[in-house]
Amino acid sequence: MLVVEHEHFGGQITITSEVVNYPGMLSASGEQLTVTMRRQAEAFGAETLLATVESLDVDGDGPAELPFVEVARADGAPTGMRFHGVSGGHEFTSFVLGLYNASGPGQPIANEDRNAIESIARPVRLRLPVGLSCTMCLDVVVACQRMAADNPLVEADAYDINRFSELRERYDVMSVPCLVVNDGAEERASFGQEGALGNTRFGWVAPGGVVPRRGSVNKASLAAFYRQGAICCNAKVAFVI
Repeated sequence: MLVVEHEHFGGQITITSEVVNYPGMLSASGEQLTVTMRRQAEAFGAETLLATVESLDVDGDGPAELPFVEVARADGAPTGMRFHGVSGGHEFTSFVLGLYNASGPGQPIANEDRNAIESIARPVRLRLPVGLSCTMCLDVVVACQRMAADNPLVEADAYDINRFSELRERYDVMSVPCLVVNDGAEERASFGQEGALGNTRFGWVAPGGVVPRRGSVNKASLAAFYRQGAICCNAKVAFVI
């Protein structure tokens, strides 16, 4: 696993004077936080390199889907969770929770939700056009990613709607969050937090509902961020946050 940086490690956070209430520490400077995160990544086998990436091998990847980052397990197996664009804003939290749910027991969810996820018996792709400043998108993304983490037949792709205009036009997305469910037989789109998270509305995917309810996906502490997780991007350049 390789972490590539251009001039220095850590990016803009290194010039932040103080970071408070970050998972695992009460307060630290941006530079101190960067050093801690780098040491944690290297402890799990990541290599670091200061260099300029001049070209990327994207053979086999659809241009319309680029750029994206895929969360993979330690053995390289995909989890079905992908972030198209940059997971900034509120979606950075979903990115962290995606790592947590993929690398360990994950957030606690109700048994009925877990059983519903496990009951999905055919491939299902969930596409989520979201806005990075959208406060309601987080719950939808986390719920769908949890389904992908727990069932290998489920794929969850989150898209920065401002970057993927073709997707916005295809589904006539006027508001976010938007959830497009495709089970191979039909494709359905729903808009708004309640529509996307409603168990009954998407009960056609798996009897009893497939999307964990909002109350069952936001109880875990982000302190588990420091669990082991592997992240690979589509361009065959690997990195760890």
